[in-house]
Amino acid sequence: MSEGGAPGCSGEFFVLAEALRGFRAGPLASDPSDRALARAIGASATTIGDWLKGERFPQDIGRVLAVVRLVREVAAARRIVIPVHGSAGLLDEDLWRAAHQQEARRRAGVISDAVENAQAISALAGPRVRVREADLRRLGVHKAIQVPGVPDEALPEYVPRDVDAAEFGVWAKVAAAAERGGFVLLTGGSSVGKSRCAAEAVRALLPDWWLVHPAGPEQVTVLAQAQPRQTVVWLDELQDYLDGEHGLTGAVMWALLGGPYPAVVIGTLWPDRYHAYTVVPATGGPDPYMREREVLGLAAVIGIGEEFTPAEHDRARAAAARDPQLREALGSAGYGLTQTLAAAPQLVARWQDAPAADPYGWAVLTAALDAARLGGRAPYPSICSERPRRAIAPARSRPGRQETGSSGPWPMPARSCTAPPPRGPRPGPESWARSPGTPWRTT
Repeated sequence: MSEGGAPGCSGEFFVLAEALRGFRAGPLASDPSDRALARAIGASATTIGDWLKGERFPQDIGRVLAVVRLVREVAAARRIVIPVHGSAGLLDEDLWRAAHQQEARRRAGVISDAVENAQAISALAGPRVRVREADLRRLGVHKAIQVPGVPDEALPEYVPRDVDAAEFGVWAKVAAAAERGGFVLLTGGSSVGKSRCAAEAVRALLPDWWLVHPAGPEQVTVLAQAQPRQTVVWLDELQDYLDGEHGLTGAVMWALLGGPYPAVVIGTLWPDRYHAYTVVPATGGPDPYMREREVLGLAAVIGIGEEFTPAEHDRARAAAARDPQLREALGSAGYGLTQTLAAAPQLVARWQDAPAADPYGWAVLTAALDAARLGGRAPYPSICSERPRRAIAPARSRPGRQETGSSGPWPMPARSCTAPPPRGPRPGPESWARSPGTPWRTT
């Protein structure tokens, strides 16, 4: 349980904690115990004791509510009446959630102006731009296939999706979030256009707002404390902000969305990860994604389909009359339009041809792909080691054989199979090769 001590432990949240401590010690005879509560939420018994005594403030409301539920279940099983606290029962989850949010805001408010300004500057650096001036490539929009006569950095004309202007679609959710604060999450597979769809919505509806692209969950926390005006918080690849010991929490999102200047939070996530985070575990079983589920429970979720509808194809054909990249993509078969625009066919073909052309490079890419399919997270520095090269590269290409397949030192040959082809349409995503001293990444 990620916790903080000072500033102060005298608010309504700690009044509730003290009342819960007394209820458990009296009518419930210390059942469930500190150790049982700690085991259920993945914390230490000391942490539980410190929280109930008002000595520390738990940052994660999801784990707080889990403790409240466990105590309520024991009380119900033993038919013990739950005492009233104010206008609600002591174990009412809404009561605890409101008190936790109030305490989180109070703690953010006691930060001195100097420290708050320094934190805000740190969070908004790198850079803070107006939405209308944002570089879509830096927001996660894939670089498109390249065709003769079109600049390398050019993006194809945007083809509106049906979900953009739907009654409860992307634009409607973004507009509602701009009025009162909100979290809009777009889910969909690889290269289906999630980032482009979201970017076009905020550019059309909120062109003069500030846009911040935090580097990690720590910067999101600072933003929640700073409460900047009219800000879009861009969380593309949301798993990068959720994962890890210090990942994004529900308390931080509540502060962002419910502060004096509510933010518009935009996120993207693959459907399988959304399902993994939000599935409710079996009763009594481990709950490893309680914190993530609390965050995602605040989102307005919109799915982006992999295939274009007939109406979307009509719009794409009309735009293709003006856009050569769209014409090229529409002429390809076997992939969706958005995947073709993101050069998926060329990337797959390059990987399939690599065993003969550059087996060492193929081994690197295969190791990275296998790691990603097994749930790993980039970067993967370990795939540059000797062991995966020997395990994956074809036998004929290993050192000591006549057919080495490459003349350069390992792992530099990987560059040859990831370098752009000399002519014709070529992949847009950055090369999988790396510069010396930097980790490997999968795109």
